[in-house]
Amino acid sequence: MSFSSFGIRSGDVVWKRMRSIGEIKDKDLARRFGDFLLVQGLENEVEEESDGSWTVWVMDEDRLDEANEWLEKFNANPDEAEFVEKARKAEQVRQKKEQELRAFQKRQMKAAQSIQGGFLGMSRFTSAIFIICAVTAIASNLGSNLDFFRVFLISEKPPRVGLIEIQSGQVWRLITPAFLHFGFLHVLFNLWWWKDLGTIVERRHNSIYLAIMFFVIAVTSNTAQYFVGGPYFGGMSGVVYGMLGYLWFRGKFDPNFGLELNPFVIQMMMFWFILCFTGVFGNIANGAHAVGLGVGAAWGYGAAVISRRS
Repeated sequence: MSFSSFGIRSGDVVWKRMRSIGEIKDKDLARRFGDFLLVQGLENEVEEESDGSWTVWVMDEDRLDEANEWLEKFNANPDEAEFVEKARKAEQVRQKKEQELRAFQKRQMKAAQSIQGGFLGMSRFTSAIFIICAVTAIASNLGSNLDFFRVFLISEKPPRVGLIEIQSGQVWRLITPAFLHFGFLHVLFNLWWWKDLGTIVERRHNSIYLAIMFFVIAVTSNTAQYFVGGPYFGGMSGVVYGMLGYLWFRGKFDPNFGLELNPFVIQMMMFWFILCFTGVFGNIANGAHAVGLGVGAAWGYGAAVISRRS
């Protein structure tokens, strides 16, 4: 038998690992402490053991020390006014979380609806970028059609000259290098990961949110690569690493986000990230990778901080 001070169980909420912080002997006191933690913003569960005691489980690993301190203080004096008064407010918190869950389910329904009409099961904006990249790869003959892909470069001039085309009004060049790919494996790798990571972000938020992320990360990673390595580069990998950084840090630092990347995915992507710096694959846009990852991680961490404060 157990009861959750989160108060909500749904298939729409992604399971996240909980940690035990200790036991309370009495059921009513255990419920009171669980309610107190809930009001403190610590989602928890209290579970009955075979010996009749109650184990307290806490979700937020970053606040385990705080939860342990509260438990120690509670066991010393469970009738302290602070515990009793705050525990009474738990029902209001549960009602608020139920409202949040209903709102989350509505967002999920809208996200599911947005998938309709998408390409290969992707959401709308994800599929649009996927198709643009695929068509560009075919039209440019995977980068061998020089006349075609020149108009997609951020500039045809080296960094010492500056972004003359951008200054003359061709601002689309800040984004279009992301659509260029050089070789079958290059386009396959990038679009495979864009399909998965882009769809996750678009389903969790919406098409507008993903579009803003795409443009910001594309512009920053492309600009960085231009000044680091010159004008002749292309690919979605800067944006892909931006999506990786966002989902990685948002899931890690925001317990309310409800999504976490599989650690194997992170390890594999970071393995390729480091391997590309060795030069074994030749001339790689490592500047775009690094800046894309950094911008995405900063975005994810910043969004997590805002979410937790609110």
